[in-house]
Amino acid sequence: EAVWNWAHDCLDEAGAGYHDMTGTVTRELSEAFGGLELRGSTLHVELRASWTPVTPDLGAHLVAWSDLLCRTAGIIPQRYLEEA
Repeated sequence: EAVWNWAHDCLDEAGAGYHDMTGTVTRELSEAFGGLELRGSTLHVELRASWTPVTPDLGAHLVAWSDLLCRTAGIIPQRYLEEA
């Protein structure tokens, strides 16, 4: 649910006008046991999303998608660091 909300947030923050956003978020949690305990737990998240831009200018949509990828990877985009 958080990743789906992030997608909306990133589009809104980038000023990317859109409508008809649909998609899915799939998460897979793996716990290791026995001799594999050193691997620890892993979490994989897959986001499938589509939306319809309200203008032919897709720049803001690319910025939003890039920000979403950074956010899910735990990376703060450089432009946010420069604004601070």
